[in-house]
Amino acid sequence: MEKNFYQKVISAVPLLKTLDEGELAEIVTISHLVKMEKGAKIMVEGERGTSVFILLSGEVGIFKLDSEGVSQRIATVGSSEALGELALIDKSARSASAVTLRDSVLFRIYLAGFGRLRKEHSSASYTVLRQVAVNTCRRYRDMIARLSKVLVHVEQRSQLK
Repeated sequence: MEKNFYQKVISAVPLLKTLDEGELAEIVTISHLVKMEKGAKIMVEGERGTSVFILLSGEVGIFKLDSEGVSQRIATVGSSEALGELALIDKSARSASAVTLRDSVLFRIYLAGFGRLRKEHSSASYTVLRQVAVNTCRRYRDMIARLSKVLVHVEQRSQLK
């Protein structure tokens, strides 16, 4: 792949933006571009993850099964967002499904290759893991803020009764 592609990925993707050119080249060796048509399943809730995906173009819906087994859309992901990055940290089953909402291009990072980079003490793997931690903390804080608003609303409604 050419240098301009590396620069485009770095500038567009928060998960990879802190990588230097050499580190990004290491990640590219364990990755490839994937084109998916609208309606394609990227990840399935409950399955073990084998890859991390970064949406370069298109749109992806995140779906979770409700208590009756019906798939409910809980989020929409746009360009530059990572999907399934927690698989870099643990080997848990996917917590949600991801389906393309329109034709999309994704950057797929294979976990087996990433594990090899970690074993080789690659700085690229540690830089990416640190960014995953930062992103996870941000999402956790956002979730707590949203949950707090819901709980306040529920408490106010219960006091009205």
